[in-house]
Amino acid sequence: MIPENKGWRAIVESIITQMESERQARYNDLLKKIHYYEGTAKQREQYLLPYLRISGGDIPFTFTNLTKKIIRRISNVYRKAPTRTFDKDYPKYPDLIGNKNIIMKQAERMAHLLGVPALRVYWDYDRKTFGYKIIRYYEPLFDKDVITPVAIMYPLNTGTDKPEYWVYWDNESHYVMNERGIPVKNQEEFGVNPEMVNPYGILPFAFLHEEEIYENFFTSGADDVVEANNKIDLALTNLNYGIRYGTFKQPYAKGENLQNIKVEVGYNKIMMLQGDPSRIDVGVIDLNANIESIINGIKFQIQLIERNNDLSINWGIEGAPSGFSLVVQNIDLLSAWEDDVDQCREWEADIYEIEKVIAKVDAGISLPERMNVDFAEVSFPIDPAEERAQWEWEWQHGLSSKIDYLKQKSPDTPEDELRKRLEENAKLKSEIATLEKPRPLSFAERLGVE
Repeated sequence: MIPENKGWRAIVESIITQMESERQARYNDLLKKIHYYEGTAKQREQYLLPYLRISGGDIPFTFTNLTKKIIRRISNVYRKAPTRTFDKDYPKYPDLIGNKNIIMKQAERMAHLLGVPALRVYWDYDRKTFGYKIIRYYEPLFDKDVITPVAIMYPLNTGTDKPEYWVYWDNESHYVMNERGIPVKNQEEFGVNPEMVNPYGILPFAFLHEEEIYENFFTSGADDVVEANNKIDLALTNLNYGIRYGTFKQPYAKGENLQNIKVEVGYNKIMMLQGDPSRIDVGVIDLNANIESIINGIKFQIQLIERNNDLSINWGIEGAPSGFSLVVQNIDLLSAWEDDVDQCREWEADIYEIEKVIAKVDAGISLPERMNVDFAEVSFPIDPAEERAQWEWEWQHGLSSKIDYLKQKSPDTPEDELRKRLEENAKLKSEIATLEKPRPLSFAERLGVE
């Protein structure tokens, strides 16, 4: 029971205010990351305005999608769809996962960007498959010192003319509520059963941490990338300003009683000033800006943030690097990729546990107890000569076959069709060799007789 005294109420109100402040700060941070990843120019202007004094739109903004470029470059685990297998053969599973591989590719990018997106797993009754939805902003609720959420709530915006509602889940309950926490009427309109009961007994959400957590549930995500993108946009905008105002000379006039005189300046205008010519001084100020220095500074900032994210950048075409050279240049990226694979393996395990429950409750399907996931390896482009030499070496030592080669070149083609193609090529090669083989000379031809 809470003591009824002003001091205690003040402490409680202070804690509530602090929590609300932290929630709002987290929301603003998430919104900024999303704006820099996929936002419009108008949405990103607000992050530059505190650094600029603009009158009459005299500074043209420049924005670069550096955040999206880096996030996509470092998200490699789901670039190729993983292979999921079971202890017992279960060929039906690929037909149950719908667009899971596409969603997981985007979920990996959101994890690198935001730190901890949530993934809702549900049963799509129309398609008879699992459905997956990425929840970018949500509020997790915890029990004592447990890091894993025991409940989750996230906003449900139903339109501009209606208030914002919240979806609430815990192990026992599921309902839609208003901003005061009161369940709304007609829950069926939001796909919720009227009893507001969670039929699964678990939270149907997987929390996709970018990295392993220890004390705090939330991880930072791409804070450094977004902040660098902000400063680079500012530098590019200042570059525009320098180019615009530093490529011509600024005229000036100095004399007596000039404060009330309106002067128009332009390449096709003449400056007319009234007064004693001996007391009026007209000239120009050279505003030359060091454009090259500004560009080099921007390049340095881009290189720094990319190298901090284990990426290698090349500002010019310096010949085609070999496959081994690319591996050496991206060794840090490969190490980070190995760490990401371990993290994504945990994602897959958490998601599968939810899939088993949902399949049983909503579809009456019993999935195998365990699932194994084999992630594809990241590959770099290599020189054609190197590739041919590698395949010849593997064939010579019995490490691969011609079918393996065709599978790599055409992974979506069925193996039976690849074997048929290989047999046809071998038959055609044999026929060509037969046609090109010299015909034996007749006895008369050998004697030189017609």
